[in-house]
Amino acid sequence: MRWLILFIVILIAAVLLAIVALEQPGYVLINVGGWTVEMTFTLFTATLLLGFAAGYYLVRFVGNAWNLPARIKRWRQVRQTSRAYRALNKGLILLQEGRWKKAEKQLVKHAGATPTSLPNYLAAARAAQAQGAPDRRDNYIKQAYEASPREEFAIGLAQANLLAEAQRLEQALATLLHLQQLAPQHPQLLKLLGQVYLELHDWPQLENLLPSLLRHKVFEEAELDDLTRQCYQALMLQAIRAGSPDQLQNIWNRLPGALLYDAAFIRLYAGQLLAHARHEEAESLLREALERRWDDGLVYLYGQVEIPQPQKMLVVAEHWLKDHAMSAALLLTLGRICIRTRLWGKARAYLEAAQGLEPDWADIYRELGNLHELTGDAVDALAYYRKGLLVTPPAALQQPL
Repeated sequence: MRWLILFIVILIAAVLLAIVALEQPGYVLINVGGWTVEMTFTLFTATLLLGFAAGYYLVRFVGNAWNLPARIKRWRQVRQTSRAYRALNKGLILLQEGRWKKAEKQLVKHAGATPTSLPNYLAAARAAQAQGAPDRRDNYIKQAYEASPREEFAIGLAQANLLAEAQRLEQALATLLHLQQLAPQHPQLLKLLGQVYLELHDWPQLENLLPSLLRHKVFEEAELDDLTRQCYQALMLQAIRAGSPDQLQNIWNRLPGALLYDAAFIRLYAGQLLAHARHEEAESLLREALERRWDDGLVYLYGQVEIPQPQKMLVVAEHWLKDHAMSAALLLTLGRICIRTRLWGKARAYLEAAQGLEPDWADIYRELGNLHELTGDAVDALAYYRKGLLVTPPAALQQPL
């Protein structure tokens, strides 16, 4: 369009010039050093225009010839960059298809031909790892650092991810701790750090990290809840294996609010209170928990509490019976409390009722055997003890967590 307008303008100018030349031809006289040139004004104007045009195009030609090497160099660079991007695109497609060897070849083929070679090297590192070639993987990571030194954090995060996937957890952790100095609260860094601590079973460090994971919403709520449960469960079990009730109590005092009311954690902690003869604490903990929310596992443990005034426990447990008459665990607990208070008839009634609900529960038969032994009925006691050896407890009560 621009050239068309220019052509029309020139054509109009030429027509006007021709009209003027026909009406008033005029002439031009040039005298230089004894040489005289005379021509019509029209011819002079045409010669001047042609000379200007020739000079213009001559200058352009010389300029283009002068810049030709640089233009060829730029063309080659553009061509190489285009080929590199095509190779990257093809390599990424092959990577997604799981064709690791071909993907690696495509990704590194033209990686050096473009200043943005970082994606090539990182993707090639993943392809190499998928082929079980850690040396090549590490070499590509090294080349990525050399090609893009300013992207240390991104490269390090990719490296740590690959190391974690390869179960080289200590190296992954070292890389992540270094990166944490660069970006302490980066969400992806925190997430990967939490996963590595989990894999390493480094529960104290994971516990220290939990507030940051919560604050930055690194995990979905359900995932974080599960991670928190695993962490504190493991910490409590470590304290139990170490035989350290003080350490266990310290961990219990640090539990997040939701876990303090979790029946599984209460069962674990109350069981250890009973194991260390801290019956008063266990009774208070279990009673308060059961008043908040019913749980057969907790009421089962309540029956193992031995305090100097078992009558108080009997009143509490019989109050629960109003709402939980079909709970075999509660009936077993009532039978045990009645044995401690020497209420033989009540004990037998509760235990037989529990047996009717759970005919294959060994604890019930052992308590019936104990009751008959205490009342002098050795034959029935022996029969109940034998029966107890042949049955198992309900599945819900076999594991504390």
